[in-house]
Amino acid sequence: MAPSRATSNRLLRLLRSAPLPIYFLAPDRTILFCNQSLADWVGIESESIVGYQLDYDAAGVPDGPASELSGLAPAPDAMAGRKLTGWVCRETNNRLIYRRAHYLSLGEKNQPGGLIVVVDGEDLSTLPLDIEHSATSEALHEQIRQFRLRQQSRFALSHLLGNDPAIQRARRGLRAAIACQESVLVTGPPGSGRSHVARTIHYGTADESFRFLPLACELLDSETLRDALARQLDQRTAPPGPITLMLADVDMLPLDAQLLLSQQISAANARLRLISTAREPLLELAAHRDRFRHDLAMQLTTIEIRLPALHDRLGDLPLLAQAFLEAENRTSPHQVGSCSPETLALLARHVWPGNLDELHEVIRSAHESCQTTTIEPKDLSLRVRQAAFASGVPAAIAPSFDLEAFLARIELEAIERALRQARGNKTKAAELLGMTRPRFYRRLEQLGLSVDEQDDNRRDDEFPYRSQ
Repeated sequence: MAPSRATSNRLLRLLRSAPLPIYFLAPDRTILFCNQSLADWVGIESESIVGYQLDYDAAGVPDGPASELSGLAPAPDAMAGRKLTGWVCRETNNRLIYRRAHYLSLGEKNQPGGLIVVVDGEDLSTLPLDIEHSATSEALHEQIRQFRLRQQSRFALSHLLGNDPAIQRARRGLRAAIACQESVLVTGPPGSGRSHVARTIHYGTADESFRFLPLACELLDSETLRDALARQLDQRTAPPGPITLMLADVDMLPLDAQLLLSQQISAANARLRLISTAREPLLELAAHRDRFRHDLAMQLTTIEIRLPALHDRLGDLPLLAQAFLEAENRTSPHQVGSCSPETLALLARHVWPGNLDELHEVIRSAHESCQTTTIEPKDLSLRVRQAAFASGVPAAIAPSFDLEAFLARIELEAIERALRQARGNKTKAAELLGMTRPRFYRRLEQLGLSVDEQDDNRRDDEFPYRSQ
């Protein structure tokens, strides 16, 4: 017998008035219901909560409901019925407040059918130590969230996330660059995020009056550079106001164009801020006069930010992979919660010539291929799996090589060939080899060839010289 409307209404009133926060999610992670206790806890009216779709992405969106509600998103394993408890959080006064959550999945056999979430009533300022300091995907998820909160959206996570000392130093340099208007050089290998960091400096600076002028130095010669700068720096024709001149790959600028740029910077009447990117530090290049001008290097490097290669900070790889994975959740109906330990081990064996850009593409492709909530090695592209396998195969050990024996064998073959050609006549064989007869005899003996004193008159079919 189906429940009556009155019974359903009583159940709904009971849920709405429950002292513990409760919410229901549809299979697509849309919030179908929340009670007043949840609305009170997150500080948002229930009307603004219901209908919102949650993505498992700790980076979230800087402002609005996406940021305020992102802490309610359950791990994909919870939606699939493989996780019974977890943690939810909210932000208040630049702090994270956690509570334990209990999950009741309404699906079966990896077929999400919705989720009921009941949240405990006790606030915690930190996660339990066994979770916070573990290497689980849950711990990585929270590290990403805490990083976003600390940085207050000053820059995107993907290029500066990590605990390696080199990337921490780069973040300090970025904060210093944003706080002033000095010239900045951003160095790093391809794919490390140089251009992103340079743009972050410009857009993060408080003075919004600066116009942004990016120039791709790899494509410029002195003539095109002169024309571009003339249009932007000439006060008679250029728009008024200060300029941020971003010189992408300035180390690729030809020497004659470097001279012109240095002169234009010195003569500029407009307020000009210089932000440059390069693969190598300019002052190191300037030590070789044929590669970069020292005066220009000095003009461009008041502050230098060095971005490390990914293979130099593999300890950050699990965190970076998790961040890229969750970024894909933001735009995909299929939610993935983690990379398996086997996948992370495989990724750690890759050499990453494309650095963060390559890792992002690898995770994007794997997320697209993944049919479960965890990226397994089979989800990685064949190229990555083969490269990782190749890097793990030890180099073949070259056998010991006896050069003297090798040369003796070659000489023996040459002598036997000459003797056959001379039909056993030592004098003719020695002439063919450019050797005197006595020397030829000595080599025959040294190489272990038996010699018959009467051999000079033998026929070819009676050739007596054989190595012993």
